[in-house]
Amino acid sequence: MQPRVRLFVDSPVQGALVRRVVLYWAVAVCFVAMHSVGSFELIDRSSVGRYADLLVTSRWVWVPTSALLLPLAIYDMLRLSNRFAGPILRLKAFVVESEQVKLQTPLQFRQGDFWQDLPKPVNHLQQRILLLEQHVETLKEDLELARKSGGADSAASTLEQAEAVDEDSSAELVGKS
Repeated sequence: MQPRVRLFVDSPVQGALVRRVVLYWAVAVCFVAMHSVGSFELIDRSSVGRYADLLVTSRWVWVPTSALLLPLAIYDMLRLSNRFAGPILRLKAFVVESEQVKLQTPLQFRQGDFWQDLPKPVNHLQQRILLLEQHVETLKEDLELARKSGGADSAASTLEQAEAVDEDSSAELVGKS
């Protein structure tokens, strides 16, 4: 499977994560500012100019440094979130495609993605659904042939088989969820 090219694979989820990182950064900057102002209350009022110089020389470096680190934190968070947003996006597309197309390639995730154990049961479920659909089609054909040939007993037997398969499949699917 090819490496990801896009950084935003699921904009609503990843956008929420970016907003959260920016919020944390803003809270940290506010904390440093409040701490700086709070420490002003503890000094002698006659040395306000000296304190202002000290504040600017000692604390000014935090804001631009943190502002420079913010894009790195956002980028790293987006790369990490690709490891769970990408698989869920792929699973969603797989389910939609399964509804429309009978045969498709099995679901698989990129190396390093989270939830590597998810594709196996999903692919097994897809195979089971395809087999059941084939069995239902065969039973429908048998039923139609039995009706055309006038074999009411054979048609009733085929109908009972179809109902039994449907009940077994439903019970099995409900039991696994």
